[in-house]
Amino acid sequence: MRTSIYTTLLFLSLVTILHSQKNYYSDTNANWQEQSILGEIDHVIYLIGDAGEIDIPQPTTLNLLSKQLNEQSGNNSVIFLGDNIYPHGLPPKDSPKRYEAEQSINAQLNVLKNYYGNTIFIPGNHDWNHWAEDGWEAIKREANYIKSYLDNPMAFLPQAGCPGPVEISISDSVLMVVIDTQWWLHEFSKPDSTQSLCRSSTDAQFTSELRQISIDNRDKQILLVGHHPLFSNGNHGGHFSVKDHLFPLTAFNRFLYIPIPIIGSFYPILRKSFPHIQDIKHKRYQKMKDSILDGFKNHPNFIYASGHEHNLQYFKVNHQHFIVSGAGGETTHVAKKHGAGFTSKRSGFSKIIYMKNNTTWIEFWATSKKNEERGELVFRKQLK
Repeated sequence: MRTSIYTTLLFLSLVTILHSQKNYYSDTNANWQEQSILGEIDHVIYLIGDAGEIDIPQPTTLNLLSKQLNEQSGNNSVIFLGDNIYPHGLPPKDSPKRYEAEQSINAQLNVLKNYYGNTIFIPGNHDWNHWAEDGWEAIKREANYIKSYLDNPMAFLPQAGCPGPVEISISDSVLMVVIDTQWWLHEFSKPDSTQSLCRSSTDAQFTSELRQISIDNRDKQILLVGHHPLFSNGNHGGHFSVKDHLFPLTAFNRFLYIPIPIIGSFYPILRKSFPHIQDIKHKRYQKMKDSILDGFKNHPNFIYASGHEHNLQYFKVNHQHFIVSGAGGETTHVAKKHGAGFTSKRSGFSKIIYMKNNTTWIEFWATSKKNEERGELVFRKQLK
């Protein structure tokens, strides 16, 4: 009897998993394949997040990224959107976990060996030692390691655990702004009003700086990059699959397919009712979200790109665009609809393409066993 129940639960979970792996497109984006990019490219920005897990199946997102970077000509940049080292950032040199952590970040750094474009790593919650008490020290260790490895003092931003914002001119018409969203959510020691090296050291200063950037650059396109998304159909957005209810232990270890029906639902229900600080519904997270949205609420050409969720997502809210590109490693559940224009559970990354004719496009690329070399374009949309 127990075997029959287990088999039924496993079958239902498998059906759900297979269904959830299908890409979702809203009605307005259903014919996305009919769109084609015409004209000369000015600058391409590759966005890849949560690539710090090295124990993932082939073909990997990093392989696909490396292939595209080697073929790319012209001006381009690569932004690693945080959670660059799992699960606890870069430990001290005398730690027994140091070697594994170095292997994790080196896998990403080695993709950049023959790459001469702009490279920026930004921090995520795992880089802050899994948001633990000594997270500030961990983030400084990782920053120094990456900057030394690439021999580039600007390869890790913002500096020294500061929240930013850091402004980077991509072109005369495009400004990229880098922030550390985990600084906002970190509950332990971090740069504050006593640390004069930071541009912002309080919530109010951070919000004011963002608002001023928006005002000063109203005639430009602004790309803001941070680790945590503002809109999401993933677990951090409060969306869970049947698998999460039937096999809740897979949230802690992806191999623990132990069925716990009914009782297993307590975890996603509890997380929805009492959200973790890493979830959008948490009051501290909400304050950060409101701060960012308020800072750029009147900007006509604003894009926010993030990771954190291990999947691919696109939202258009009012006249602004929100990208989740955290599928650099293992992927997790993402719901359909709920305001999203596109979602996918497949591993991959996104590209923002700025054209010389002043148009802007977003593309999402996924790994493909059928075409490991080229991957698969799974979504494209003109943003401007």
